[in-house]
Amino acid sequence: YHNEFFCDIASKPNYYASEKRSNMHRHKYSSEGIDISASRNEYCENIIKDSVYTGNPITFPIDIIDIYAGGKHLIENIDFTVAYENNVNVGTPTIIISGIGDYTGYDVETFKILPASILGASVTNVVDKTYTGSAVKQAPIVRISSRTLLEGVDYSLSYVNNVATGRATMKITGKGNYKGSFSKVFYIHPKKVEGIKVKKA
Repeated sequence: YHNEFFCDIASKPNYYASEKRSNMHRHKYSSEGIDISASRNEYCENIIKDSVYTGNPITFPIDIIDIYAGGKHLIENIDFTVAYENNVNVGTPTIIISGIGDYTGYDVETFKILPASILGASVTNVVDKTYTGSAVKQAPIVRISSRTLLEGVDYSLSYVNNVATGRATMKITGKGNYKGSFSKVFYIHPKKVEGIKVKKA
């Protein structure tokens, strides 16, 4: 099995040495080079994991080791390439690992990007209102870290008791890349009546 290799995880560089050789996924050398392809259950499954949405592309430190070349770590863009598809928003991204140079073949991996919690969001521009006789709404500014979320894209708004004077509630519910919900309270104050003259009897 000269020139066989398997995929290791960068966070555990000695992983391959602790595994029994019989459990390794081996790849035979062909006339075109070593085939880099492997099955989902055996290839890098310990590093390619479901992740929570961050707003940035999600990538993984793919580390491939040729155990019959002295434990050589293959070099990205020299021995193999890694390409990602749809790896920003919630969904099922694809990773394509392709052999180049002395290595051939490819492997397609998938993982899930899960919604982030909206519970840590900061909310500003929620102010008390004056009674109008109609439903009163807010124009909140919702942020997570430095990212300003978009109503209708990242969250939706709903209201309770937002017509009559008194305590009103605005509920913010995550959608799309966000999940969870929380509420903010504001008050509707009576409208001041001005310009009314009382005629004496």
